[in-house]
Amino acid sequence: MQSTFGHLFEDDAEARISPEERALLAGLLWPPKKSRISGIPRMVFNLYSNVVPPKLRTVTLKPLRMLRNLAKSEMKPVGECSVNRMVRRLEESGSRRRPWSGNRGAVLISYDIDQKRGYAYLDTVIAQLEKHGLRATFHVLTDWEYNIAWDKIRSIAERGHEIGLHGARHDIGMGLRSRKHIMKELGSALESMPFKVSGYRAPALSMSTRLLDCIRDLGFAYDSSLPMSSMYYHSVESCFPYPIDGGFWEFPITLQDSTLFLDLKLSEDAALKKTMETVGEVREIGGTAVLNLHPYIAADHPVYHESLLASLAACRDIWICTHNDLYRYLRGELIRETPCAEGDVT
Repeated sequence: MQSTFGHLFEDDAEARISPEERALLAGLLWPPKKSRISGIPRMVFNLYSNVVPPKLRTVTLKPLRMLRNLAKSEMKPVGECSVNRMVRRLEESGSRRRPWSGNRGAVLISYDIDQKRGYAYLDTVIAQLEKHGLRATFHVLTDWEYNIAWDKIRSIAERGHEIGLHGARHDIGMGLRSRKHIMKELGSALESMPFKVSGYRAPALSMSTRLLDCIRDLGFAYDSSLPMSSMYYHSVESCFPYPIDGGFWEFPITLQDSTLFLDLKLSEDAALKKTMETVGEVREIGGTAVLNLHPYIAADHPVYHESLLASLAACRDIWICTHNDLYRYLRGELIRETPCAEGDVT
């Protein structure tokens, strides 16, 4: 696989990436190879989650998350991530950065619908987004614990939001499956959808080079599963989208609400402060903040969710767009140069 960052600049900044930085890119921007043995706990839990009632699965997840938290590491701040530092160095050395549709930064609001409770809360989420004039990307599961109504999903898309695929089932071991299994399951999920989708997000961010190859071969335009910085997973240390093998793109996740509430145990006020500080740091270096939210978490933390949308709507010099908007803009298919006035993001 190959990747570049020349698309971020108006000049030949790519030529000024040092050999050390190129070696760094080669090791960071793709998930490491994983053995199936290392993924046994994920696969065992996935078998269990396929046969037990959703409420029992949710109860079981809590102690498992507590055990995982014992091995957590610190998340790197935006400005300390290696790729972000490289892009900033190139800009400070005189390379001219391209704006995001005329703005310094971009924010992509996305939701993973991976629980029945979240699916039931969708109407509230949509109403809150539209109250603030915002659009988002929704990643759906086609054969999971909620009975998906495609007319409802189609109406969400018709109102300006984007629909992406989260999988058939919430298989947290998907990145460790064989190519045959991945192609069969995701191919079946795509066939069950009454319209074409462009993007994918792996359940539990279970990404691998094999899975990346498969979703590219299935015709997806982009993936958004690799975290910029994570306490548990391989981190790409980039808040910038980057192409993989030509026309296929990765849009790294900047922050997840599950990290804020389920791992860090923050209050709603503290979570809002952390989110908007992160958005501000991404804007400062001219990146894209991909926020991965969950409707069931929004239901449990309504003050955070409503305040977050209001704060994002008040941002200046930030383009709030869907994943597909950004993909089309990067390819030159979406011409939109209407910068907002300079201002704060808090």
